[in-house]
Amino acid sequence: MRRVVIVTAIVWLLVLAAAGAFYFMWRAKPSVKAVKPGDDKQFVWLTKALDACEAEAGRYPQSLYFMVVPLTSVPGAGDDIRSRALETIGPATLLESKVALDGLESGALRISREQYILHLLDTPTSTTRRWNSATGVSTLSDRANASKGPFKIRLQIGPSDTDQWSGVTADGVATCHWVFAILQR
Repeated sequence: MRRVVIVTAIVWLLVLAAAGAFYFMWRAKPSVKAVKPGDDKQFVWLTKALDACEAEAGRYPQSLYFMVVPLTSVPGAGDDIRSRALETIGPATLLESKVALDGLESGALRISREQYILHLLDTPTSTTRRWNSATGVSTLSDRANASKGPFKIRLQIGPSDTDQWSGVTADGVATCHWVFAILQR
């Protein structure tokens, strides 16, 4: 009888350990979730996606959330937009959200289908993170990290892209950090 109790206890410990490991692995895995684009000219679908990302980040305040909106400029129409850029780092020109949304609505910018990888530098700890590749508008999250930042980013679209980090920083918890970037090869 004693042997049965010991074996049962060991089995339960193994089951609990496996469940804990599964939970930790699920929780620790950075995720990439594509946002389905809409067909409206005012980009209401994008505003709703940004709001949804903010809401989800608020539910998980000890996590990192980014929404990347990759863009491409229409030939001849993107010069004014580029002149209002925050900065250019490697293949990405970072824009303020208002500039990007205005460019989308005017037709000077379009959503890019270029594949990219988001890299993050947590400046207080010099820790770097990398998400799997994504295309189109995507929410990138990591529930295993609780840093408040500030963060620097870089977007990689090719194997030979530079390791240059943004000068622009983002910080804060319980928020979705928006990244509007014109991608260029």
